[in-house]
Amino acid sequence: MHGVNTPRLIDSIVSDDNKLYLLTTWVDGPTVEDIWEELSERDRDWIVDDLRRQMKVVRHQSSRCIISNVAGGPIDDVRLPWVEEPRTYSTHREFAREVWPFLDMPHLRNTLKPILTPLIERDDVPIVFTHGDLLPKNLIIPISKDHWLSTREPICIIDWESAGWKPLYWEALRATFFDFEKDTEWT
Repeated sequence: MHGVNTPRLIDSIVSDDNKLYLLTTWVDGPTVEDIWEELSERDRDWIVDDLRRQMKVVRHQSSRCIISNVAGGPIDDVRLPWVEEPRTYSTHREFAREVWPFLDMPHLRNTLKPILTPLIERDDVPIVFTHGDLLPKNLIIPISKDHWLSTREPICIIDWESAGWKPLYWEALRATFFDFEKDTEWT
């Protein structure tokens, strides 16, 4: 993808069950997760701005009507074990109902549900290309922290196994899926 810093693609294959397998170059350097605590507020802001720029490019690659994996097949996310039958979805509401079936549970009714309900109820949510697992462990600082601090090269985004066409809000929600503290810096 032009404008997004990723490992270079060497080869890919789509299997019979619509799964895409990629062979890419190795990217050397620590993850953002490894060095986050060592960074200044300015450095962290630079990472956020860089990711915002790169995700804007990702989102504008194309849009689709069907929510699917990168190969056009079913969404099969290991972090959604309650979704028993991986499949594609024709609307973001259908996807949301399947992904967040627990919103009426007592601990979510007054926390997550009020945040998600307005998103789920909207009519105008575009389906865009997403990374699907944008966490600090999947962001590589090129070469070394010291090299990056002096060059400010773009962060390299790895681990595209959860990529696909999903609702616009999915990237942000997925990146904080298991971050239950409202005030963490990553959230």
